[in-house]
This record gives sequence, C-alpha cells and structure tokens, in this order.
Amino acid sequence: MPQNDVAGTSNSAAFVPDMDSDKRALLIGGATATSVGTVLALLIVSVLRGGLGDGFYTVVILCAFALLPVWTSVWALRHGPTPLQAGIFNAAGLLLGLLFPLLGLVAGTYAAWLGVALLLAALASSIKSIGQSIVSVRPGSALAILLFTALLLIILTPQRLFLPEAVTLGLASSDSYFHAAIAQMIFHFGIPSLGADGLIFHHYHVLSHALAAGYAKASSANVPLGYLYWGGIVLRA
Repeated sequence: MPQNDVAGTSNSAAFVPDMDSDKRALLIGGATATSVGTVLALLIVSVLRGGLGDGFYTVVILCAFALLPVWTSVWALRHGPTPLQAGIFNAAGLLLGLLFPLLGLVAGTYAAWLGVALLLAALASSIKSIGQSIVSVRPGSALAILLFTALLLIILTPQRLFLPEAVTLGLASSDSYFHAAIAQMIFHFGIPSLGADGLIFHHYHVLSHALAAGYAKASSANVPLGYLYWGGIVLRA
C-alpha cells in the first residue's frame, strides 16, 4: 500500500510536465493558432495604416505584448507539479502577461525589451512543439485561423482604425476622448484624472486606462495609437 501511494504521488507530480502528446499538441496548437491570427490581424492593420507613421518598432512591441499572456500562461501551465498547482500557475502566468505593459509606466521602452525577452524565453521552452504544430497544420485549422483574423478585422470599425487621426481632427466620439484623456494623464503625470480640475483622482476603469498608457509608453506610441492596436485588436483576441 505505501508503494501504491508513492506511485500515485509520483504520477500526480508528473501530470503537467509529462502530459500525453495529444494534450500537449492541443495546448501548443491552440496557443500557436491564436498567436498567428492575432499577429496577422495586427500586421494587416499596420499595412492598412501605411504612411500614417505607426512605426515598425511600435508594431513589433505591440505584437509582442499581445502574445505575452498566451505564452506565459502556457509556460506556467506546463511547470505546475500537480493539476491544481498547474491551474494556479496558469492563472498567474496569464495575469503576468496581461498586466506586464503596466511596467512601461515606470521603465518605458526598457519594459518593451524585457517583455520581448520574456516572450522569447517562453517560446523557446516550447519551440519543438510549436514547430511540430506548424508543420502538421491541417487545411481546416488554417481556415479557422484566417476566419479568426477576419473576425478581428471585421469588428474593427473605420473610426477605430483611424482613431489617432480622428482624435486630432476632432472627429472621434466623446467616449474616445474621455478614455484617451485619462490615459494621457496617467502617461504624463501618473495620475488617473480627466485633468479638467487639476489632478483629481478619477477611479472609472483605472486599470484599462493604465494599461493603455503603459502600452503607449513602452512602445513609443501615442495614447490613441495604443488604444487602436490594444483596444481594437488585442483586447478582442
């Protein structure tokens, strides 16, 4: 009986790192498909906005931040020693990736390069499985990725696509100005405020505004441009 207990404990401890090939393929395949679809949508948006000065560096960093929650959660899930701990690790990895752009408020572009390094490390830990997933992709899976990309683009309205220009020309919605104003105040002063009555704290959707400001500061973008890529594509993906 003690031997059975030991064997059971050993099997449980090896649950995530030694998950069977089908589950591993499904996990990596889903993460890869999501990543490809999201990056493809972001690149298409940058092409549609060609000539408007988005900048290659900005697009690359925004793509990296978009993929970070996917792969940090995959990496964390695979390193949980038991099913329960794997779930906790997965949630922690996802939260880390989602909130990582906040570091941009403090570290600026250094946060961007740290995020890229973290993403590359997470990808490297699964590089073999990612390669197998790409090589073995089926026509149905490729079609699903294209449909996912198309959906992200379809729900991106023209007003959102040209949000930075609409803000400059006074054509954006009042809601866009409201959110951009708070994010701008966080970007420049570190205070969530409308700025109309000084730096009075405004607690409405503070985290989303801080994330938008962090995205912008880390990627050297202006706040409306950060909202375009983050709010228009990444948040929906």
